Amino acid sequence: MIAIHQHEHEAINAREYPGTRQLCSECDDPTGRCEEDSIYADDDCEIGPLCEECWHDRPEYHQAEQEYIATNKFTINQYHGISNNTRK
Repeated sequence: MIAIHQHEHEAINAREYPGTRQLCSECDDPTGRCEEDSIYADDDCEIGPLCEECWHDRPEYHQAEQEYIATNKFTINQYHGISNNTRK
Protein backbone atom coordinates (compact mmCIF):
# COMPACT_ATOMS: atom_id res chain seq x y z
CA MET A 1 0.00 0.00 0.00
CA ILE A 2 1.32 3.42 -0.97
CA ALA A 3 0.93 6.35 1.43
CA ILE A 4 -1.06 9.30 0.14
CA HIS A 5 -0.46 12.97 0.78
CA GLN A 6 -2.68 14.90 3.18
CA HIS A 7 -4.35 16.92 0.39
CA GLU A 8 -5.22 13.67 -1.43
CA HIS A 9 -6.65 12.22 1.78
CA GLU A 10 -8.76 15.36 2.31
CA ALA A 11 -10.08 15.17 -1.26
CA ILE A 12 -11.08 11.52 -0.79
CA ASN A 13 -12.82 12.30 2.50
CA ALA A 14 -14.67 15.27 0.98
CA ARG A 15 -15.85 13.09 -1.90
CA GLU A 16 -16.65 9.93 0.09
CA TYR A 17 -17.86 11.43 3.37
CA PRO A 18 -19.26 14.92 2.61
CA GLY A 19 -21.51 15.01 5.68
CA THR A 20 -18.67 14.72 8.16
CA ARG A 21 -17.01 18.07 7.46
CA GLN A 22 -17.80 20.55 10.22
CA LEU A 23 -18.20 24.12 8.98
CA CYS A 24 -17.85 27.31 10.98
CA SER A 25 -21.21 28.93 11.70
CA GLU A 26 -19.74 32.39 11.06
CA CYS A 27 -17.55 32.06 7.94
CA ASP A 28 -18.58 28.64 6.51
CA ASP A 29 -14.94 27.48 6.34
CA PRO A 30 -14.07 24.00 7.68
CA THR A 31 -13.34 24.13 11.42
CA GLY A 32 -10.75 21.36 11.27
CA ARG A 33 -12.48 19.79 14.26
CA CYS A 34 -15.07 17.13 15.01
CA GLU A 35 -18.06 17.15 17.36
CA GLU A 36 -16.01 16.09 20.39
CA ASP A 37 -13.69 19.12 20.26
CA SER A 38 -15.93 21.75 18.65
CA ILE A 39 -15.52 25.36 19.73
CA TYR A 40 -18.66 27.16 20.90
CA ALA A 41 -18.73 30.73 22.21
CA ASP A 42 -21.35 29.94 24.85
CA ASP A 43 -22.13 27.19 27.35
CA ASP A 44 -25.44 26.37 25.63
CA CYS A 45 -23.70 25.51 22.33
CA GLU A 46 -25.86 27.99 20.45
CA ILE A 47 -22.99 30.10 19.05
CA GLY A 48 -20.94 27.77 16.90
CA PRO A 49 -19.28 25.60 15.93
CA LEU A 50 -16.50 28.09 15.24
CA CYS A 51 -13.16 27.87 13.47
CA GLU A 52 -10.07 29.05 15.37
CA GLU A 53 -9.95 32.38 13.54
CA CYS A 54 -13.59 33.28 14.21
CA TRP A 55 -13.24 32.16 17.86
CA HIS A 56 -10.23 34.44 18.34
CA ASP A 57 -12.22 37.35 16.88
CA ARG A 58 -15.07 36.99 19.39
CA PRO A 59 -15.26 39.00 22.63
CA GLU A 60 -15.95 35.77 24.53
CA TYR A 61 -12.45 34.53 23.62
CA HIS A 62 -10.78 37.65 24.99
CA GLN A 63 -12.87 37.50 28.16
CA ALA A 64 -11.98 33.84 28.70
CA GLU A 65 -8.31 34.60 28.07
CA GLN A 66 -8.31 37.43 30.64
CA GLU A 67 -10.11 35.26 33.22
CA TYR A 68 -7.58 32.45 32.70
CA ILE A 69 -4.67 34.85 33.12
CA ALA A 70 -6.17 36.38 36.28
CA THR A 71 -7.01 32.98 37.79
CA ASN A 72 -3.54 31.60 37.16
CA LYS A 73 -1.74 34.84 38.06
CA PHE A 74 0.07 35.08 34.73
CA THR A 75 1.12 38.32 33.18
CA ILE A 76 -0.08 38.71 29.60
CA ASN A 77 3.54 38.30 28.41
CA GLN A 78 3.97 35.05 30.32
CA TYR A 79 0.70 33.74 28.91
CA HIS A 80 1.86 34.41 25.36
CA GLY A 81 5.35 33.05 26.07
CA ILE A 82 7.11 36.39 25.80
CA SER A 83 10.03 36.82 28.14
CA ASN A 84 11.16 40.26 29.25
CA ASN A 85 14.66 39.18 28.20
CA THR A 86 13.59 38.78 24.56
CA ARG A 87 12.49 42.37 24.12
CA LYS A 88 14.97 45.07 23.20
